[in-house]
Amino acid sequence: MKIRKLFKTKTSVGSEEVSKKYGGLIKQLDLDSFWSSLTEDERSFIRRSCKHSFGITFPLSEVDAPESQLKTRRDTSSFLIGCAAWAIEGNKYGLAEKLLLTSIDHAQDITSVHSAYHWLIKMHDHLRVSNIQSTKDCIVFCKSDIEILPLLQKELYSKGRSVQRVISINVLLSIYKELGLKEEFNELYELGSYYDAL
Repeated sequence: MKIRKLFKTKTSVGSEEVSKKYGGLIKQLDLDSFWSSLTEDERSFIRRSCKHSFGITFPLSEVDAPESQLKTRRDTSSFLIGCAAWAIEGNKYGLAEKLLLTSIDHAQDITSVHSAYHWLIKMHDHLRVSNIQSTKDCIVFCKSDIEILPLLQKELYSKGRSVQRVISINVLLSIYKELGLKEEFNELYELGSYYDAL
């Protein structure tokens, strides 16, 4: 069962109609609807990012051309997170957020959801210095990541790993301190100490 059935994001809302007018990676990863929702500038940026990521020479159109047979070994969520990393590096923050939220919709495990939240939190934490909305978004994404920590803990435990102090707790503690929210800070600090002790 895909994670999208457990979590709803703002990209989940909309038409379920899927156009099959694309090929290549977009068809393979079942991203037709998402791809159609992007501007041509955004699609061009992702095509170039794919070419850099693959490290091989191929025409940019191979990413989505109807006749393209280009494939990847990545799952959909990992592919989108990789593209988002390029978008963040290119200061295309709106595109990065779209990619990361869509990666959550397509995630097949909690670790992938956590990874997407990690990038969203890092990006908005960086942007909140000059953007009040990013502070609000950062709080939302931190809380969303903290909510899945028990599931992440269970998933990692089954693989012989444990949850390390996650960025969501540290960033949210910092925001609570800045805003003077002492009660929230203390509760979250205790939660962070709990996970540190695991």
